[in-house]
Amino acid sequence: MANARINIEIREMLLGHSIGLSDAYYRPTPEQCLNEYLKCIDDLTINEENRLCKQVQELQEKNQDKDYIIQGKLIEKDDQIKALQESIKFLSDTVNRALLADPSNKIIYHEDENDGKNKVGTVKGIELKPELNNKSIGKIIPSKKK
Repeated sequence: MANARINIEIREMLLGHSIGLSDAYYRPTPEQCLNEYLKCIDDLTINEENRLCKQVQELQEKNQDKDYIIQGKLIEKDDQIKALQESIKFLSDTVNRALLADPSNKIIYHEDENDGKNKVGTVKGIELKPELNNKSIGKIIPSKKK
C-alpha cells in the first residue's frame, strides 16, 4: 500500500490499525476508502485476473480507435474512387461528343440490341473516319461474332 502512495491514515484504517489521536478527529467516507484501496488493488492481488481484465479493456479501446481510423480511411478512399469514376465518365463523355461531332464517325451498337433498322441499346464503340483510324494506336473494329 505504501508503494501505491495511498493516504496514510486510510491505509492504517484499512489494515485495522489505530491511527492514534486521528481516530477521534478523522473519519474518511467509505467512498474515499474505496478510492484509496482501488489504487493498490493490483499490488495486493495474487490472482492475475484483475490485471488481465485491465489489459483486455485497454486493448479493446486501442482496437476501437484503430477501427475508427480504418473506417475513416475507407470512407476517404471510397470518396476518392467515386470522384475518379466521375472524372473518367466526364472525360469519356467529352471525348465521345467530340468524336461524334464529326458526321463521318459512326456509333457502333451491340449487335444483339439492333432491331433491324433502328439502333437501340448500349453503345459498343465509335467507328472513326479512316484518317483517324490509321493515325491512332489501334483500330476500332466492330465484332462480327454473334
